[in-house]
Amino acid sequence: MPTSAVISILCRDRMGLIAAISETIVDMGGKVSDMTASVLGQGIVYVAISLWPDKEPPIAEIQDRIHELPGLGGADVQVNTFELLPFSVESIEKGTHRIRCRRINDNRGDLGALSGTFADFNANLVRVHAERYMTAAGWEFTITLEAMIPDEEIKACFEALKKTAKRLGYALEWEAKKETG
Repeated sequence: MPTSAVISILCRDRMGLIAAISETIVDMGGKVSDMTASVLGQGIVYVAISLWPDKEPPIAEIQDRIHELPGLGGADVQVNTFELLPFSVESIEKGTHRIRCRRINDNRGDLGALSGTFADFNANLVRVHAERYMTAAGWEFTITLEAMIPDEEIKACFEALKKTAKRLGYALEWEAKKETG
């Protein structure tokens, strides 16, 4: 079974950084299976889940190789390894719906209130991404949720989520990722 590592890096941003880090992981025999990066001022936060199908290198070797990249000598590099539970391709793609909630500005607790709605309908969130970006109207806050919702709960879950989003002032987009029912 392949082993995996969560690699998180906080450092100054520079052109080509994401490619350099990703290529280093591949050069070490790994595969970037999930990655996110966010520029924060002059810095960047990079987080990747990497699979090593054969043999994972020691944590210190991963950290050393990343620190050897130009400009990353003083980067904060964290590596945590873990073994995946058995899974199939179907389990990776088990999200049935993609939901996007948008509003100008956000309030404390919005993410918790929106994501908490799913538990009431035996739905499982399989991916959540929240981001803020500037628009002509001000800072827009967008939450994208991918959920696995049982067929018999879809309608009720959507209605409850619609009410929660409206109460919080969010516009709501809802799309089925695959045929259900």
